[in-house]
Amino acid sequence: KKIYIDKLREAMENLPEEDVYLIYLLFFEEVTVKEAAQLCGCSRKTIQNRRKKILNDLCQMMHKGLKGNY
Repeated sequence: KKIYIDKLREAMENLPEEDVYLIYLLFFEEVTVKEAAQLCGCSRKTIQNRRKKILNDLCQMMHKGLKGNY
């Protein structure tokens, strides 16, 4: 479990600052998509698209980093 947390932390460090901020808002502060859109000055659809892309990027980074740890 610690390996996954470490890999997630490492992957997050490789994201642009604005992506980290969005993930922080949505998953740690539990801000709604609508609230995040208002805070970021964009549409809900933009936030939804960015969230999907960021999560996909994180998944790919973690998968690459975890291949040898099974």
